[in-house]
Amino acid sequence: MIKQLAALALAGSVILGAIASVAVAQQVERQPFDAVKVNFLLRTVTETGHTVFRGGEPCEDGVYGFATNTKQLLICADNHGDDLDELADTVRHESFHLAQFCKARRVGASMALVFPELVDESMALARDLGMPMQRYDEKQHVFEAEARAAAFALDEQQIAAILEAECHHD
Repeated sequence: MIKQLAALALAGSVILGAIASVAVAQQVERQPFDAVKVNFLLRTVTETGHTVFRGGEPCEDGVYGFATNTKQLLICADNHGDDLDELADTVRHESFHLAQFCKARRVGASMALVFPELVDESMALARDLGMPMQRYDEKQHVFEAEARAAAFALDEQQIAAILEAECHHD
């Protein structure tokens, strides 16, 4: 438990610094595709009790992927075409949603922010990244913004540490 809390504290300071620097100065670039890192994150997803699906009927609607509060992650790799950076971004984004769901279960909510103290920074960065707000219910904006900001600013190992910390007792 101490290891998970330390990982979460470290990840929190990393995300705070990364999101703040991106929001202020656009200094951080989008994380690139790295097959080893993406596979590491997907292994962490399964090791934290989640099931990963690749492709299937839901992908026919053109979605890139989604996470559920029932511990499922769907990645629609074919819908990304040749854009592997976007595929890696989707894996990070949806994996971060899994961490949000784990925290929500722990606190008795349907959804929870991992870093509620960064709402303004996450929203600003998500807007700067062109988050299509109209695609989401207004109540979801902060959760989508947090996942979008995290996927942009953090690499797979950092997202994995957050996932492990939030889902270790799930």
